[in-house]
Amino acid sequence: MKVLPVIRRTVRLCLLAALLAGGVALYVWSQSDQLVRKELVKRFDQVAPELMLVVGDVDVRSAKRTVLRDIEILDRKKLRPVF
Repeated sequence: MKVLPVIRRTVRLCLLAALLAGGVALYVWSQSDQLVRKELVKRFDQVAPELMLVVGDVDVRSAKRTVLRDIEILDRKKLRPVF
């Protein structure tokens, strides 16, 4: 068995795996705003089922910084702002 074809195949598989991981990371990062919004609303519904959270804009800037804009807390029955 020759060594060079095995090394080439291994390098190609590693490059393919790195490309796939990069694609998945890019997809998750581009969808992070919607993922954060969905998780916020889901957890708020668990904690306060009689209220409704409306989040206007979510901007995930880094792993440690997220900016939320136009947040409203509504009474679920009357659909009026609580604050």
